[in-house]
Amino acid sequence: MYAVTNLPPDVKPGSGNANTDVWSASGDPFEYIRTTARGAASFNDTPWQAAKFLWHNFPTNLAPDETRTVDVILRNTGDASWTGLAGYQFGQKDTDSTSFTTNASLINDAEEEIPLYGGIFRGRPKRFSITLHAPKTPGIFTTHWSMKLDGTGWFGEELSVTIKVGEPAQLKPPMLGPAGAVLRWNATNDVNYTVEFTDDWQSWMALAGASNLTGPMLAPFELQATNFGPLAPQRFFRVRLSGP
Repeated sequence: MYAVTNLPPDVKPGSGNANTDVWSASGDPFEYIRTTARGAASFNDTPWQAAKFLWHNFPTNLAPDETRTVDVILRNTGDASWTGLAGYQFGQKDTDSTSFTTNASLINDAEEEIPLYGGIFRGRPKRFSITLHAPKTPGIFTTHWSMKLDGTGWFGEELSVTIKVGEPAQLKPPMLGPAGAVLRWNATNDVNYTVEFTDDWQSWMALAGASNLTGPMLAPFELQATNFGPLAPQRFFRVRLSGP
C-alpha cells in the first residue's frame, strides 16, 4: 500500500460497526508512508544525508573557454528527503583550485512535485543539469562534484572527474632522413606523456636504444632517433604516444 484515500472509512450500513477512524487527521493520503519512514529512520543504519551516483556524461576534454551542459543522475540513499526550499543542490566542491561552473544545480520543487510527495525521498533518482565553462588556460584539472545542503555542507558520494583543457596530443608525420628521424607532436603545455618506440632494424636507436621511453616527458616534445647507417628499404619503426 503506497497511498490511500483520506476520506472516512466505508462502514457497511446496518453492520453495527461504529468505527470512525480515518487514515489521516490532516487529510494527507501519504501519512502512512511518511509515518513508516520516520519510524524506520529512528533505528535503521541508513545515514540521514546520503547520495549515490548512477550516471553522468562529464567530458574528459574541453577546448579553452568552451561551454558545455552536462547531466548527472543521483539516487537519494539517505533518510532525509531533498527539497529546493531546504537548500539541497548539486555542484562542484569549493576546495577545487579551478572552478568549472559558477552556479550549482538546484531542485525545482514545483517540477519535482515536492508539494505532493514532500521531497526527493530515499530511493528516488534525481537528474541534475549543470553548465561547465572551461578556463582559458590549457592544462589538466581534477574536479570534484557532490551533493550539498546549505548550512550543513557536502554529503554523499563524491565524483572525481579529470578534465583536460586544450588540444589533444597528436603525432605529426615523422621527418625521415639518412641520419635519422625526428618525431614531434602537438600537445598541451605542462602535460606529461610517455612514448613507446619500437623498430625492426637494430641499427636504429632512440635515445636509450629503441626501447620504451618511460618518461614522463614534458610536452610539447621532440624525439630524435639516430640511424647508424643508410635506411634500408622496407624497414620501419612504430611510435605510440600515451597521455596521463
